[in-house]
Amino acid sequence: MTNRKTIPSTTLPLTSNIKLEGELQRVVLLISKGISLAFRQSYYPLIATFVLLHVSYLRMLSFSFRLMILAEVFLCTFAMPYILGRLFDRINRHYQLVTQRRYHSMIHNFLAYVGTMVCIHLLQGLHMPFFLQGYLWVAMLYQIACMLISLFWNISTQSAAAGSVVGALSAYSLLMDYNAIWWICLSIFVCGLVNTSRMLLRKHTLNQVIAGTWIGFAASALVFILI
Repeated sequence: MTNRKTIPSTTLPLTSNIKLEGELQRVVLLISKGISLAFRQSYYPLIATFVLLHVSYLRMLSFSFRLMILAEVFLCTFAMPYILGRLFDRINRHYQLVTQRRYHSMIHNFLAYVGTMVCIHLLQGLHMPFFLQGYLWVAMLYQIACMLISLFWNISTQSAAAGSVVGALSAYSLLMDYNAIWWICLSIFVCGLVNTSRMLLRKHTLNQVIAGTWIGFAASALVFILI
């Protein structure tokens, strides 16, 4: 009879655990990518405008006029920065104009800032009230702050956007004397999800997402309380 080499039984659970950990890691990264895509900073102005048009007295405006306002916000704060950003990425891959991630983020923040400023100008031309423009001013402030900080540190603009929602809800709750504790808790939970996903994807560090969150919160407080 020939001697057959047998695998020690102790290695089988270890191999299974390694495979399980690998599968779990892939699932966690997939969920993190989904969260990061679902809560991109370019979505917030459009969502805020949609909510304000339907919960305030502006809902008395005609449907076509409200649709036109939403179209302007979508084109300026999402479509234009996205198209120009994709164009820049394609040019940059060919000519290697920007190699460091923080400078790349700075350029995308600048494009978003330009789109936000154009949107504010258009809404002012339509004589829209300040509270409808309020979140756009918030977005402009944290975009400027993140753009400048990105010159030397890769701060998270997505965390700033999530933090600005917490600040905006808190400010509205104070100004309107409205109990929005559950909405604030939900926004804090979403902010935590966004920050965790950015760290798991290794796009930012803990300090970078925390700093971004506080910048967004401070921008909302400055616009809605002080101004």
